[in-house]
Amino acid sequence: TNRFVGSGYEFVRNDAFDAKQFFALQKGKLRRNQFGGSFGGPIIRDRTFFFVASEGIRERRGESRSNLIVPTAAERRGDFSQSSIKPRDPLTNQVFPNNQIPLERFDPAIVKFMEMFIPLPNSGNRHIYNAPFDRDGWQVMGRLDTQVTSQQRLFGRLFYDSNQTLNTNGLPILRSEVAYATWNAAVNHTHILSARLVNSFQFTYAESDLDRGPLPVGDRINY
Repeated sequence: TNRFVGSGYEFVRNDAFDAKQFFALQKGKLRRNQFGGSFGGPIIRDRTFFFVASEGIRERRGESRSNLIVPTAAERRGDFSQSSIKPRDPLTNQVFPNNQIPLERFDPAIVKFMEMFIPLPNSGNRHIYNAPFDRDGWQVMGRLDTQVTSQQRLFGRLFYDSNQTLNTNGLPILRSEVAYATWNAAVNHTHILSARLVNSFQFTYAESDLDRGPLPVGDRINY
């Protein structure tokens, strides 16, 4: 239009307004802010116009997970006397004496792996935890329209979208990061050749860059 028009907004969610999930040991974290605005108007009255818009997302939350079954402290020492499942010796296919796996049969690498990655249970034989999820996103769009002549119109458009997320996979200590950026640009020319014939030409360019973990940052896949 020939008037300058704009808008602005912010949408907020916060765990201060939430209740604890039924199976969770504590209330999950939630901080989510979605904000943006737009602005448009004339560059040359009745002929050339512009429009820009932008939106951002900042999110920090913790999702309660209760499906992780882990070995108890006794089972880590090889003591399965109080466990419902009794392991068998793979060499004899017989139950271990006193349901106790001898410590000399433990693989040091597996013991070290469990110490580093697998937590102890905190509810029965389960480990309940709030898995963090972080997200930062940004979108920007711009468009220019112009009436070249009474029979010709031209517009150009540019769109950019980026997102970066950090998520927890399976075990609390295992995190993965995914970052992507998308570009989309277009130019269009429409020409009214006659009352019965219209020609429209459009060129569009699109690019998406994906960088996903747990690969090191820089191992990028382009689509």
